[in-house]
Amino acid sequence: MKRLVILGPALVILGIAALIDLPQTLGAHPWWSVKTLMFGAPIGLVLGYFLRLRIAPIGFSALLLLSYFTAKTGQTRFAASYAEDAFAGQLWYFGWIAIAVMAAALLVSIGRWAVLRRD
Repeated sequence: MKRLVILGPALVILGIAALIDLPQTLGAHPWWSVKTLMFGAPIGLVLGYFLRLRIAPIGFSALLLLSYFTAKTGQTRFAASYAEDAFAGQLWYFGWIAIAVMAAALLVSIGRWAVLRRD
């Protein structure tokens, strides 16, 4: 039961991020900003919960930065092509799903580290 408590703070933070539409503020498209969070967050919660490596927070942080770079590159290329470059649009969309996955996994892995290091 103690291990399931790890998911609580991550769920609260992700819920607040969805309520204030944080992805749109950071550069996601307004039409699918919360949808990418709803797709990616459950995957990240499961990934962060079951991956039990001690270096998981570092790896998830690096992948989060890489995901943001991918999404930002896709956004820039998509806008520069006047919405003609479909691949850039997919980079933008799936980059934001990857951001949601890595952010949720990072939150859970940090929670796991904080709770389980006391034991």
